[in-house]
Amino acid sequence: MVKASTSIYSSSSTDADPLFLQAEHTSAGFSLFPDKDPVPLSEHVQGLIDERRIETRLETIRKLSVDEYIEQTVLPAQHSKRPSAKAIVAALNGNIISSKEQGPFYSAEVELVTSTGNRRVCFICQERTSANGSWMPEHHELARQAIRLYSDMSRPIVFLIDTPGADAG
Repeated sequence: MVKASTSIYSSSSTDADPLFLQAEHTSAGFSLFPDKDPVPLSEHVQGLIDERRIETRLETIRKLSVDEYIEQTVLPAQHSKRPSAKAIVAALNGNIISSKEQGPFYSAEVELVTSTGNRRVCFICQERTSANGSWMPEHHELARQAIRLYSDMSRPIVFLIDTPGADAG
């Protein structure tokens, strides 16, 4: 329990709501100005790609001509032999703890191996190898159920969407 003396809003331990004190204590280390935070986000949230690696790639992309940009970024996303969402999840540096597959719906809880330890992350995917990735109402219901389950476990959720566009049929 957090003592009231840590709060700037109360003078004694009987004046303050304990939940408020706990929230105040928990948020004490959060930056009010995240753009000014000298610590990269990838260090706050373990398992993300290192920001230096991202910046290096962005610098390379900025130097590309329009044709080179399309060739390196757009065309691979349209290639018929690009990996499916399920294949991408399977290729991650981790272990699939659980998964569910029904037609174009795929979800998985994955324990990723990072340099600072393991981290569980959940994926909800449109699997284009089935029905070209087009979901029907039952697939949206499965996604809702997965979101509820993963949220209840306080797991981050990554969505992989790979369809040719909206399916009005």
